[in-house]
Amino acid sequence: MPEAVEFKTKPEIPLSLLDEARSLGVPHSCITVDTDYGDKPPFLNALDEREEHSVVAVAQSFSVAVSRSAPSVAAEVVLEAEEKSAWVTLSWREGSRGGERAKFRALRLWRLDADGTPHVGWLIGQRPARGQQSEEKWRYYWSNFPADMPLDRMVEYAHWRWWIEQYHEEAKQLLGWDEFQGRRYDAFHRHTVAVMLSYSFLVWLEWRERGEVKRRGRWRRAFSPSPGSPAAHPARGRPGGSRLAPLGSAAHAYP
Repeated sequence: MPEAVEFKTKPEIPLSLLDEARSLGVPHSCITVDTDYGDKPPFLNALDEREEHSVVAVAQSFSVAVSRSAPSVAAEVVLEAEEKSAWVTLSWREGSRGGERAKFRALRLWRLDADGTPHVGWLIGQRPARGQQSEEKWRYYWSNFPADMPLDRMVEYAHWRWWIEQYHEEAKQLLGWDEFQGRRYDAFHRHTVAVMLSYSFLVWLEWRERGEVKRRGRWRRAFSPSPGSPAAHPARGRPGGSRLAPLGSAAHAYP
């Protein structure tokens, strides 16, 4: 390892990468991470300080409160108490077996630091939709997007992380990312860069081929979640210009 490489904790590594991307002017609209990061209030506070919008996965025990002064309660307790009719079905991606869909509910709540400092945001719950296997896990997300953010947009951001996981899987299985047998730090970096360039070329090639081949069914975007029909997005808003769902629907704001 080069002497210039300093030890960093797991949350510090993505923050340093984010700072580097910001300094280089890399365009981005949202940060999304798994529960290893989403369950750490200091990491979430660091995103807030950088004014970065995020949709992060959190554990079922994630602490939230319905107001600044209310006691904390686990995310799963709050969402399990919601009426089934308040959840809406959203589809965020077209897969090989059709549209990926689930039931969602968003609540405008407060997350609490260890010292009790409150931070307003969205608690988003995901549970299996009708016809799906009942043993499918519930999932929980936290977002610091403002109150006028449509639920379907936040759901789309929450599932963008799938493409990163897909890259890790395919790069290891198809491009030999996990077969590096050297010992030098710089050699591993060169190997990783070669894998990423190869993968990027294949993605571009597939995008070009997909644009030249006509497929049956509705048009969908390549390499990003593709929303379903407009009827599947009642959380986008109601007549009159409001972008929040009405009380008792997919999104609700507490005082």
